[in-house]
Amino acid sequence: MSTSQIISVLSANRFLTQNEIERTLGCSLSKSEIAFLKASPKIVLFNFYGRIYYKLNNDNTLTTEQGRQAIAKLSRRPQAIKLGEARTCFHHLAGKAGVSIFEWFIQNKLMEQESPISYSLTQEGSNAIQQWLGYQSNPNIKLCLDFSERKFHIGGVLGEKILEKLIHEEKCQLTQDRQIILKTDLNNLMKDFYK
Repeated sequence: MSTSQIISVLSANRFLTQNEIERTLGCSLSKSEIAFLKASPKIVLFNFYGRIYYKLNNDNTLTTEQGRQAIAKLSRRPQAIKLGEARTCFHHLAGKAGVSIFEWFIQNKLMEQESPISYSLTQEGSNAIQQWLGYQSNPNIKLCLDFSERKFHIGGVLGEKILEKLIHEEKCQLTQDRQIILKTDLNNLMKDFYK
């Protein structure tokens, strides 16, 4: 197997474990391929709760067929299906809803990428959070790797405060089993952000 096949799987633009890469490829990685995973400047490593995740360093890479296969395998995992579109993760919003809010912050220039695994609020973002939540947030974003989506969502105190605000605005509702019932479309979760 060539390292280009590993790159092809990682074109999924999701954080994947070595095991998930191997399952998508249908074979185990050799020692040299594992060394490539760990040392290539093309690949980002993210240690999260005792696991190492890998992702391409370039988010603008086109998704190949092997990348689409990796995404499909992630979305078919029984636990990911059970968790659904929105849920809690350490008292903050996770799932597609949590990832969409993270991406909304970037698109609206309220948060910027410092490195592939480090994000911070912009000055405008800090001001907007203060206005919206009445909370002066640390500009460094606590990242949480979403189990089902394998992309980042906002964790820490800021993530908790965002979830509390969305519940207060009746855009979502907690359930007993970590699920969150969305009362609005994903695209409208942050609609009234500045109110």
